[in-house]
Amino acid sequence: MAIYGIGAFQDGHRQVLDDFIQNGIAATNQPASAVVVHEFLDRIQTGDLIYAKSFNPTKGLTIKAIGIVTDGTLIYDPNVGKGIRVKWVWHGENVIGQLNDNYPIRTCTIYEELNPELKKLIASHF
Repeated sequence: MAIYGIGAFQDGHRQVLDDFIQNGIAATNQPASAVVVHEFLDRIQTGDLIYAKSFNPTKGLTIKAIGIVTDGTLIYDPNVGKGIRVKWVWHGENVIGQLNDNYPIRTCTIYEELNPELKKLIASHF
């Protein structure tokens, strides 16, 4: 089981967390040329955990929702783009803040979470 973080903002300003939760999805509207983003989506499998997040370089990481992937088959939603089905089990605002784990990928749209403390926190919701 892997754990992934995915951005809850699209186009730099549009909050999509409500769409994620209401539609049971986690998705990105990145163009096909964003190959790495789409490779991460392709790697996500049923049973993986995912969290919707925001990251501000001065404020740090905020976890906005936590869920489990119920179907890793890629789908398309016209409101939020290409993604996977998720059962969201928690949503709110958990400000984690700055992390000193030298993991410089948190500003990316989607990534696999490797921080052991964050992985434990995410998994504790199940």
